[in-house]
Amino acid sequence: MAGERAARKKNLLQPTGNYVYSSNLISGLIMSARLLLEKAAIESTEHGGNNFLTEHGPAAIVIGVTALEAFVNQILFSCLRTLPNLQPQLEQLADRDNFLEKISDIPALVSGQQLRQYSDLALVQHVRNEIVHYYPKRGSPDTPAWLHPLNDKGLLYGINGYPNDIGWEDKMLSFYLAKWCGVTVAQAAEDFGLALGASNNLTAPGLSAKWTSGNFRALII
Repeated sequence: MAGERAARKKNLLQPTGNYVYSSNLISGLIMSARLLLEKAAIESTEHGGNNFLTEHGPAAIVIGVTALEAFVNQILFSCLRTLPNLQPQLEQLADRDNFLEKISDIPALVSGQQLRQYSDLALVQHVRNEIVHYYPKRGSPDTPAWLHPLNDKGLLYGINGYPNDIGWEDKMLSFYLAKWCGVTVAQAAEDFGLALGASNNLTAPGLSAKWTSGNFRALII
């Protein structure tokens, strides 16, 4: 997997061959996440509560975050091709390949507008990573520290009082958690597009940062 990731970064920095660009993948990911969120909402209601466990919530979170990262990477690609004066800084961002760094630093480089710090987006990424790279844990003290802020926000389903109820991994199925992650991703995408400022119409063929960032509103249900 490390080799595949290195190959993807090399392809970003040293593209070869013929390319056809389209926003279809990103819009498809957004709409897939939207459909999963809608299904999660139905599941939660059917179980008699506003915030219940839903089997579709985790997938909605993973796909929503994936859509946002794909969007940010597409803009990074466009910047690398069209802003040669920023090439060294952009290449460093691509090489480090840190999602939170990219979404913050690309607008800072392009327009001088530093994206506000996103503690909520960092939490969303933690949730996404825990789902994608899941390993079973025994619970406290192995319960991850980032789980507590989610509970403080009232996002986690429970039955007998946190943390002595259902397992924390099951709490990743909470509907409110999936809904909140969708809102957070949508807000981050919109802020990213706005922070690009005068460059918010950066395009690769078929993709506009301004137009695409607005599409993420579909994740707000």
